[in-house]
Amino acid sequence: MSGLEQTMEVFKRTSQHTIEVYGIHRPVSFDEKMFTEIMESDDPVEKFSEFITDIQNIDAFTSTQDFFQAKDGSIIGAYTITETVTTVLPYEPRVGYQYARMVRNEDVRWEISLVAIDGD
Repeated sequence: MSGLEQTMEVFKRTSQHTIEVYGIHRPVSFDEKMFTEIMESDDPVEKFSEFITDIQNIDAFTSTQDFFQAKDGSIIGAYTITETVTTVLPYEPRVGYQYARMVRNEDVRWEISLVAIDGD
């Protein structure tokens, strides 16, 4: 069974809505519909490769996670979008592997910070 076929099995066996693949420049999230389209193509490996390559080569800033503690003790996870900057956000926010020892995804309230530019 190929890696793509194994991934389709994960969608079928679990309640996951997306699967994330870590690329060179940024993670890529797939939902079941996207994987089905890849698997049903004439050449799934080539289709997957093209899709990943296209996503990795987007000329855009990939927003990173920041975490803050609110006054009430809750944890806020935030991504930032800056005016006039093309930005990649995750398909579905969740705590990245690098923060998994510090915070649990179910404990985070996710927000987006918007930054406006006034002048240069």
